[in-house]
Amino acid sequence: MMSTPTLTLLLAVPLLLIVVIFLFVRGAAKDRRSASPPPVSTGPKRHFLVGKGGDLDGQSWHIGSRRVTVGRAPSNYVQINSPDVSRIAAQLDVKDDVVKVIDMNSGAGTQVNGDGVQMSELRDGDELKIGGQTFIYHVDGDFKENAAFGAKAVGKAVAAATMDATGNLRLQAHEEYARHKGDENAAAEAVGIEVDELRRLLDH
Repeated sequence: MMSTPTLTLLLAVPLLLIVVIFLFVRGAAKDRRSASPPPVSTGPKRHFLVGKGGDLDGQSWHIGSRRVTVGRAPSNYVQINSPDVSRIAAQLDVKDDVVKVIDMNSGAGTQVNGDGVQMSELRDGDELKIGGQTFIYHVDGDFKENAAFGAKAVGKAVAAATMDATGNLRLQAHEEYARHKGDENAAAEAVGIEVDELRRLLDH
């Protein structure tokens, strides 16, 4: 018959072995976790307009890689609710991470840093002015919620613009006119309309 110390030793060895295995497994799992790569950060968002002064002061619009329009009608990504601003005043086009602003033959015109432009590449910190509203362009950053998805102002004149059945054709006419750098014949041909019709669309 085994003595009490021997019996105690025989019972302690398996228990000690279980503890050692548990500690080993837990340590290995911890090592695997620490070796895992950290979560990938998306970093700051690209291309923002931030309103400066006026009704849109402090509001921000995330452009990202979109091609967006700016104007009086609520169908624009950036709406300026002012009678002095054309329904579709300007377009922002992002290609190869470069943002270009294109004036859509607007009545009040488009300015970058105080200079009137038909088409211009935006650089970080540039002031973009459309009608009486100024925006600051930022290459990247983390701003407030995207104002593009908030409620849009709909006055009588603005509501009439959205009810216009030729709105899409007008937008296309403005885009082709800008893309062809003011060549009415080329723009009309691209849209598939007569030059007189193109001029009528550009006047609105």
